Amino acid sequence: MSKYAFSIDGERYYSATGEVPEEIIKNIINDGELEYNFKNEGFANVYIGEQYGYNDNGSDCYDVILDHFSEAAYEHGGEYAEDYLSSVSKEGEKYLKEQLDKIWKEFKKIGNIEATFFNIQSYKIFRVEIVGSFEEIMED
Repeated sequence: MSKYAFSIDGERYYSATGEVPEEIIKNIINDGELEYNFKNEGFANVYIGEQYGYNDNGSDCYDVILDHFSEAAYEHGGEYAEDYLSSVSKEGEKYLKEQLDKIWKEFKKIGNIEATFFNIQSYKIFRVEIVGSFEEIMED
């Protein structure tokens, strides 16, 4: 996944090709992404921001698993099973979490599962003229 993304409308972002605004804008122009804006407006605003990918490793799902097995034990043993898993130590929780993270990573690797979506937390706006020149638009 690219490090940067671009948008022409400020809402829908796409992975950008390039590492600096000049290169990204050049590639956008070469790919014909701005043709409509150039024909109708003579310029286009291009929003460029850094991608922040989704990371689901290191979650606290182990709590859900412990709760699930505690409830299952209670269903089976009633009040005699009330304290089942209540004495799991911090070391035990840490071990379970580490092992679940390893399994989750391996599961995604085997299934070729990758998050292809991202967020943009901040961006810069560039006004790109039909002649191919551009300048950053400063926001208030």
